[in-house]
Amino acid sequence: MLKIIILTLLLSLTLTLTGEKAAELGELSRPEMLRIDGDDLIVIQGAAVYVYSMKDFKLLKKFGKKGNGPGELNPKPRYKMQIEVVNGEILLNNVSKMVYFTKKGDFIREKRFPFIALQVLPLGENYVITKSIVKESGNVVGAVLYGRDLQEAKTLYSRGYLHYKKSGRIHMLPNLVIVRQYEDKVFVFDHAGDFKIDVFDSSGKHFKKITADVKKRKVGNDFISRTWAWAEKDVRLRETSAAMRRMAYFPEYFPVMKNYVVDGGRIYVHTYRMKGGRSEFLVLDFNGKILKKVYLAGADINTIEFAPYTFKDGKYIYLYENPETENIELHIEKMDELK
Repeated sequence: MLKIIILTLLLSLTLTLTGEKAAELGELSRPEMLRIDGDDLIVIQGAAVYVYSMKDFKLLKKFGKKGNGPGELNPKPRYKMQIEVVNGEILLNNVSKMVYFTKKGDFIREKRFPFIALQVLPLGENYVITKSIVKESGNVVGAVLYGRDLQEAKTLYSRGYLHYKKSGRIHMLPNLVIVRQYEDKVFVFDHAGDFKIDVFDSSGKHFKKITADVKKRKVGNDFISRTWAWAEKDVRLRETSAAMRRMAYFPEYFPVMKNYVVDGGRIYVHTYRMKGGRSEFLVLDFNGKILKKVYLAGADINTIEFAPYTFKDGKYIYLYENPETENIELHIEKMDELK
């Protein structure tokens, strides 16, 4: 009887957390990122791109090949592939080069980077690229505006940091500069700072600064224990040397946010707070006013990584692995229906 009660509770919790299922996407096993462009859902998994119809959720096209040749991509173990959609074209970035495809999978063009490109955002005829540079005097991470042919035009933001070989510590929480694009503006946030998002126009001119009353929270022992429990099981970390593990470092405070999405004149801020298995999101306007606080399902894979999700036209859209069927499901929640 006790087993039946526990099973019922677990099933109830699962149904509560997963929201409204729109479809099962049986072609996927470990999706990494998604984008919505018009009526198309575009998902990346490794070097493969899947294009689905948002009308009936049927697979329209799958393409992408792993390798180092023209049009091929070689995902790096430490970095997830990045995907953006601009003017109907799909832009993929694997930190060493960016490749353009049509939605039908036709190779258009590519360009290699002479640096580590963490993010690449098209902005008009230009690009905003977040990159990491290793220097003798100290490493630098920042957001830089580049021209169409990748000529460096202007540094929008930069911050120094010590490489783990010099500092003796490996930061266990994200410590990056994250950029987002909305209309003709680019938004820049630094994990290392307080809640501040700098906004620039397409020429690189500073447009405004968005601040909000969001305080940093202390990192607790429970979070550290859960992180190590995940790390012990994750196949990507099993080969990590004992010396590297001894260098692991948890800061005293979490960053003020884990991730954010900009859409429809709103900023959706993903924090580290969770309640009932759901992740906290703050919905802000462009003046930094907090309009709503909600807890959403399916946003966190583990304590470090966030899941493939986005916000589009007032909807929260995410991919979720059903623990019972092990199938990847597409879920959609309307934000105006959430309290």
